[in-house]
Amino acid sequence: MRDAAAARDAPASFASAVDGYLRGQGAPVRMVFAEGRGYGLVTTRALVAGDCVLVETPLACTTTYAARARVCARCLLAASQAGSGEWALACKRCHHVRFCSAHCACAARAAHDGVECAALCALARAEAAGEVPTEALDLVVSTIRILADRANGHVSRPYPAATDELSYWSYAHRLQSVRRTKRTGEHIRQAVVASLRLLPPSARVPPAELFDVLNRHQCNAYGVTGARGEERALCSFAGAFHLLNHSCAPNCVFDCVPLRGSVAPSTSHGDRALSVADAPLAASRDDERNGPPLFGIFALYALPAGAELLHSYAKSTDGPAARRQYLLDHYAFECACIRCEVEAAGDVDLSLDALRCAAPECGTGLTIPVLTVSAIGDGDDGTALAAGARTRRVRCVHCGRDGAAGATLIDPMRP
Repeated sequence: MRDAAAARDAPASFASAVDGYLRGQGAPVRMVFAEGRGYGLVTTRALVAGDCVLVETPLACTTTYAARARVCARCLLAASQAGSGEWALACKRCHHVRFCSAHCACAARAAHDGVECAALCALARAEAAGEVPTEALDLVVSTIRILADRANGHVSRPYPAATDELSYWSYAHRLQSVRRTKRTGEHIRQAVVASLRLLPPSARVPPAELFDVLNRHQCNAYGVTGARGEERALCSFAGAFHLLNHSCAPNCVFDCVPLRGSVAPSTSHGDRALSVADAPLAASRDDERNGPPLFGIFALYALPAGAELLHSYAKSTDGPAARRQYLLDHYAFECACIRCEVEAAGDVDLSLDALRCAAPECGTGLTIPVLTVSAIGDGDDGTALAAGARTRRVRCVHCGRDGAAGATLIDPMRP
């Protein structure tokens, strides 16, 4: 999210950095500026449904307080995916972060040991004493990570092969903030007060500076959601994901299932472009396998060249009133997208339910098309499939399960 005023005042170095970022990963998108709307991303070629159009590693990523025992703090793998209720491997000091393996625990040590671990120990005591508001816990955990990264001089790359580096200062230099009212800024104020009490003096920053950073973080954060809409993690991005503008009828979607390995955006056409498994993979290295999660943005529909990529800042399962209130509270704008207009008029149902995951244990995520390469076996209709045969399926961006594809996906917003 980046507004028009910020866009006009943006230094040329920002535009150059983003252009280099997009070219470097071969993304089929480019950054544009529209008066009154600010920066956005448009396609440079025609896309098919399921194309991976952009990948990025978060600048900061933390598990939610409620899900901390069930989700690996490094790779975000859910314990349920391994047939378990919780991960057993935990930090021996704070007991807050859990890991799926010794590899992830070792990879997380540099960022976690020291400032973050000590602050999370203090958070456990403060939470038990009722000193931290429940509604602020997730943002407090994110704040601790952000300031621990600052104290450690941590820098990150927005994707594995990137040459530019992002840091604590990228929040102020790259991300937009919005004007908060006393009510909509209260959760940020609570997080500022609580976090500065929990952190050691050497890791603290002035309250006004921290409020500004968290305001920008909140305006550009992506929630990582699991089956049945479980909130698993909160990530902020400063490479290019933050440039996507909003629509309640999106044409692209954030995949909450991290990509395994270094997946590049699709640069091919036709059916082959539909499969993440077919995307080029970088050579496997320990620092990539155990690195921070890498996420992708995928096309929901076939899109022509020059189309603006739009994703939904609000939950697609909510009704128009709930979405509009959420957007007003968190992003300070009143949504006037076509979905809100037609739903308010009662003319058309644009609930996106046709794209919803059909798995009984999920039912909340949107689905994206993929192609799978089969061994010798039976297809969904009982017919035999030869080895190497390609079948069209869909995968849920919340639970990761795949199923048989339904009808061809057509953008309902296109005439």
